[in-house]
Amino acid sequence: MNSISARFKGRMSAKKDVDMTEGNILSHIIKFSIPLLLGNLFQQLYNTVDTWVVGNYVGDDAFAAVGNIGPIINLLIGLFLGLSTGASVVISQYYGAKDEKHVQDTVHTAIAMTLILSVVFAVVGIALTLPIASAAICAALGLTGLAGGAAVAGCCANMVGF
Repeated sequence: MNSISARFKGRMSAKKDVDMTEGNILSHIIKFSIPLLLGNLFQQLYNTVDTWVVGNYVGDDAFAAVGNIGPIINLLIGLFLGLSTGASVVISQYYGAKDEKHVQDTVHTAIAMTLILSVVFAVVGIALTLPIASAAICAALGLTGLAGGAAVAGCCANMVGF
């Protein structure tokens, strides 16, 4: 048993350590994918119930807002899933080669990158929320040109507290 497996066994003594590089690959993949499928199912059910509640109890504008934000959230989820998949490929290659040093370095780099990108996306998202919301309101009201610009500036100034 290599030191990576020993470290995980020490932390999770009640759990069985599964080395997916050995044994029947199909059963490993099925056992690994079932929790992922259940997580996706529950996420979809949550989104469905959220849309139903908003549509029935809050109103048409809120229902439209929930529908419009979905693609943006899915874009961010897809971006981070792609990054995590890329990191897992590199980690898996080092793990299969029994190169513990590179496994640790890659995991630490992936965690650091996730934390940094989370902060960056949070700051950018907070900074752009008011202008994007104001532009969406102007578009919904049909305001263009100088009137639209004044409305966006007024909304931003009002929301910020000037």
